[in-house]
This record gives sequence, structure tokens and C-alpha cells, in this order.
Amino acid sequence: MAEVSIDIDKEREFATITIKGDVEAGDLDAVLEKYFGNSPCMATIYDSSEGSWSNLSTDFFRRMVDKSKPLSRKGAKTAMVFSNQVNFGIGRMIESNCDLAGYENEIECFYRLEDAREWVCNRS
Repeated sequence: MAEVSIDIDKEREFATITIKGDVEAGDLDAVLEKYFGNSPCMATIYDSSEGSWSNLSTDFFRRMVDKSKPLSRKGAKTAMVFSNQVNFGIGRMIESNCDLAGYENEIECFYRLEDAREWVCNRS
């Protein structure tokens, strides 16, 4: 089970969701319910640099994409940060599924948190 924390700066419309440990479906379901239930920010970072998503199924990711798609917004950016190639590849799969599903917001994967912050904060 992963340790998940959510830090939201409503004034700046910026959120960081930090995930540590091995992620299970219930961990992300709880995050989606809590975070998306409170109107998502225009800039979001999923920092999984200390976490692993490799236990999750392809079917779970499809459900996650379907569940969160109605909340995607033009101009919003979501960055996912991973520390290794396996998790980065999983992130790219999520990114592709979101593109195919017609998400309005931009999604990118990164290896470094600093690069993700720079990208989501550049809203041009």
C-alpha cells in the first residue's frame, strides 16, 4: 500500500499529489475521489519519484482515464514524475490513453520534479 498526500494551493490553482511506495488500485481510487471531488486545479503534479505503479493493471488505467475525463479542462496541465523506465513507460501509456480518450488538458511525463514544476507552471 502506498502513502499518498495531496497539497493544494487554491490561490495558484496548483496541486501536488505525492505517492510513495507500491501503488494499489484503491490508493489511486481514493486520490481521484478526494482530489477530483474538490474541483481539480489547472496545474497538477503526480510525484511518484518514490513510488511504483507496476502493480496496476491496464484495465485499471483505462477505468481511471474514463473516470477522470469529464473533469479535464482546456488549458490545464498534468505532469507525472517517475524515477525509473518501467514507471515512466506506464506514465506514457496513461498519457496515450488520455490522448485517445480526447482529454482536453495536456499531460506529460518527467524524470525530474523540477522539470515537471517548470512545465506545469508555464501556462502559455
